Amino acid sequence: MKTLTRVSTQVTLLVAALPMLANASPIEDRLMEMIEQRSNEWLAEKLPYLKINYANNDDEAQKDGWIVDYDWSRSKSTVDISSTQLTELEEGETKKFRMIDSGFTAHAKGSYAYNDTTNSNDLSSAGLAFHLRVVDQGLLIKMNEEDRVHSVNCINDLELPQQDTPQAEAAYNAKSYECSAAYFQLLEEHSTHTYAYDLQFDYQVEANQNYTEHQEVLSVGTTLVFEPAIDSAWQTANILDYPFRYITRPLFSHDANYNAKWPSLHVAYGNVDPSSNSVRNALPEGNESYKRWNAEIAFQTTVARIANHSVIFETSYRVYQEVSAPDSIKAAGLDKFTYSATSLFAPASLFGVELEDHEVYLTYVHGKLPFDVSTKETLMIGWKFNFNDLLGALMEE
Repeated sequence: MKTLTRVSTQVTLLVAALPMLANASPIEDRLMEMIEQRSNEWLAEKLPYLKINYANNDDEAQKDGWIVDYDWSRSKSTVDISSTQLTELEEGETKKFRMIDSGFTAHAKGSYAYNDTTNSNDLSSAGLAFHLRVVDQGLLIKMNEEDRVHSVNCINDLELPQQDTPQAEAAYNAKSYECSAAYFQLLEEHSTHTYAYDLQFDYQVEANQNYTEHQEVLSVGTTLVFEPAIDSAWQTANILDYPFRYITRPLFSHDANYNAKWPSLHVAYGNVDPSSNSVRNALPEGNESYKRWNAEIAFQTTVARIANHSVIFETSYRVYQEVSAPDSIKAAGLDKFTYSATSLFAPASLFGVELEDHEVYLTYVHGKLPFDVSTKETLMIGWKFNFNDLLGALMEE
């Protein structure tokens, strides 16, 4: 199942609002790069990662120990982003910006528990999917020349930090923010709802951690993501963000421009071939293909900004429900599976490790997945590695 990745800033894009570039052509080129990067975030593209965590199970009959989680994907897509949308704008003009992406994605995701450790996330999958996605990124707005020139000159006059420390970086960023006051005023005045949705056709093999038990799944699904306009009624109605908006973020370097997304939703319906699932096959009618729907709702927000780095809260709830399951499957409790996970992520840099996209986290999980026969309740502490950054650091040594 795919959960969209973190998007923590408003999507509204302002033409000629990039103060570090002074002439029109580079600005447009750089803005196109920003749009493409931003689109990838909304389209759930993410860096490959490993999570190494120690699991402490609530049930004494289950063994504590080390678990490694992995998540990898590669896409081949055609993205429709027209640069004419940038060049044809007049000063003060606004225009809705939308892009369409279609293509194929190969993916592999799962976990492995060592030394007979009870795996609280014992569901691995690998497959190929075709997607057709639409991402509405808000408005393109062209700043007036006076505000643009002021921003450029203000940034150029700033002195770079003399020390490479989080405090110096935070102070420099605060001054840069002041230079771009006109940008953020436009951002607030023209804030619009932004959203993404897609249609996915997916073939995958679901399995336990070592693929000794597996089943084939062919499904069609959709994912919905919504980020409300700043100061809109929809933003106010995002009650899951209340503890962070009104308590934690104001206490720890409140970012006035942060705008939390609503919970994302993924729903899929498909056909499951369980012929290589021995637990299910042992039951009457357990080896027959069946229809299944599954869904996941996930919420993510910033808890606080500490030393110019974000602490992130994530929670999700998954359900797998067989359609018209035989009585034998229902009696064994194999027709429905629910699973929830709640995590707190802190950047590794807060602990003196200067590697991008590496995080320390605490996670609590509860429930069972399609290859589980009983409910698990586990507390895990771990480290999330970004493959790309880690390999680069090792090669430099």
